Amino acid sequence: MDDVVLVVCGGGASSVIENAEGRIDMPTFFINSSSRSSIQMVPSDIEGCFGDQFLASTIAVENIDRIREIFAGKRVAIVFSVLGGGTGTGMMPVVMGCAKECGCKVVSVSGIPMMFEYTRREKAMDVLPEIISMSDRSFILDVETLNILYPSIKIRNVLEVYSRTVAFALQNMYRTMEGPFFSMFSQKVYTFAYATDMDPVVAVSKAMENPMVETDPSAGKLILYVSSSFGTAEKESLTDAVVSMSGILPEIVKREDREDTRVLLFLSVRDVDHF
Repeated sequence: MDDVVLVVCGGGASSVIENAEGRIDMPTFFINSSSRSSIQMVPSDIEGCFGDQFLASTIAVENIDRIREIFAGKRVAIVFSVLGGGTGTGMMPVVMGCAKECGCKVVSVSGIPMMFEYTRREKAMDVLPEIISMSDRSFILDVETLNILYPSIKIRNVLEVYSRTVAFALQNMYRTMEGPFFSMFSQKVYTFAYATDMDPVVAVSKAMENPMVETDPSAGKLILYVSSSFGTAEKESLTDAVVSMSGILPEIVKREDREDTRVLLFLSVRDVDHF
């Protein structure tokens, strides 16, 4: 599927994807204000915008024609950034606007920094409404929720867990785009939850209780990705578990892999004004 492209904006998002090496199998470009960029946007001796989102935005605009080349012949652009820094926060809106000008559907995936990163988190929340408004579909991932799902996790392990979670979600989103992605994800803003357990019903319960944005799943739509090996009985058990917890009937999608212990939930976010 060569008409979908993943564009990774900024150092934080680049680290997430690089740390997930081998788990992402789709056309991918890195947009950065350093040598880590797929497009050399600055002299080789410059390493980042150091938190200056306005400088990052200016650099992106100066390279707009080269960024447009990424989207030539593409149908969908998935644009991922961990907001709150300089490069990703400043470049992501420019990249998204460029993709839309090139006729792409734009799916934004926005990471929100942890609570102790107060300044970065505040900056992320300030730019998020603009990101949502520019998106055809928007996915919001709050890193802080990992502390709830994994209460004993150490800070140095957060990137590894986050990378694995984001990569798994992105890969499954990508595969669905060959089919009815936009009709299945019929609302505009979503978050997701990923959990594992030997008992898939327990995994679903964990995921339902720990989405990556605090939300009420009964307020909207819920899409559940399950192992390709699941039969009717397993799907019915998971459906019953979701209905009993949320009161809504999930849409169940089979993944390509046969990992029965893993479940991936996408939940619509109703109160987008909160962001």
